[in-house]
Amino acid sequence: MTRGNKAMDRHGIRQMVTQVGERAGIAGANCHRFRHTFAVYFLRNDGNILELQELLGHESMETVKLYAKLAAVDLEAAQRRSSVADRWRL
Repeated sequence: MTRGNKAMDRHGIRQMVTQVGERAGIAGANCHRFRHTFAVYFLRNDGNILELQELLGHESMETVKLYAKLAAVDLEAAQRRSSVADRWRL
């Protein structure tokens, strides 16, 4: 809500997020970054990419993949969890 007790539009929300980020010393704070961060942490915590697609409201899985770019560390950890060689201690 605005100071005039009206609903904020998307431009007002974008401006508010940017200003709060600047005051907090967070460079590049924006709504897209929140969505991307949510997507990555959702997947890191064993979230399902189909569920993520629904939560983000995207029809295209390709769009979801843009938000859900995983760091190399995440991919390496996934490989280690599913490695047969590691389980057999080869």
